[in-house]
Amino acid sequence: MILQPDGKVLSLWDNGFGGLLPRIMRLTTAGMLDASFGGGGVAAVPMANPTNPRSLALQPDGKILVAGQVSIGTGVGTDFVAHYGLLRYQGDEIAGTIVEFFNTTLGHYFITASAAEQASIDAGGSGPGWIRTGYSFGSGGVSRACRFYGTPGMGPNSHFYTIDPAECAAVKTDSGWHFESYDFSATPPGAGNSCAGDAVPVYRTYNQRFPQNDSNHRYTTNLAVYNAQVAAGWAGEGVVFCAPP
Repeated sequence: MILQPDGKVLSLWDNGFGGLLPRIMRLTTAGMLDASFGGGGVAAVPMANPTNPRSLALQPDGKILVAGQVSIGTGVGTDFVAHYGLLRYQGDEIAGTIVEFFNTTLGHYFITASAAEQASIDAGGSGPGWIRTGYSFGSGGVSRACRFYGTPGMGPNSHFYTIDPAECAAVKTDSGWHFESYDFSATPPGAGNSCAGDAVPVYRTYNQRFPQNDSNHRYTTNLAVYNAQVAAGWAGEGVVFCAPP
């Protein structure tokens, strides 16, 4: 069993020799089957039957890994071969619109896919100086973005987002950053940092103010905005993920 960061519980059920494929079940924080997962809270482990799932793991981006033994043959004499399989399940996709804000006092940019948070910022709930820049892009894709906030008293007064599992795991070990949630969904870029099909590239720039403990990143789908930030002295970090069209 695994406890997700949002408090939901994943459980791996081995029923390979009972005529059914093994299952992954997900329970809500109230202990009920999570209807948003699989079919009514249960997802099959589609390996050849019979099968023996051995372990369950959760990647930093929310994807679920299942490893197990796949037995092929009758089991009589030498007519039996054991193989090992590894399955990865797509994490929860978060749909919506990611809206960009700018703080005229801090000089910081901020994005959020939460409609409730957007409305709160508009109403002054996050303090003075926040305005909408007019830029936005869609949320959706195979990976969830890890959202971090600077640890109060230690890190910067800023947020950071990544869908890279290795980068997410590394930032979680940094005492200057606190993991808040999975804020939106996106798709990793392919070869040459390109986005497949009609997916939209999202560029990231960095203000290079780590020495002042004032780090801030800007995420944009507008190449002209990206180039303007670089011209203003921000570091260009290229395409970091792809957004839906």
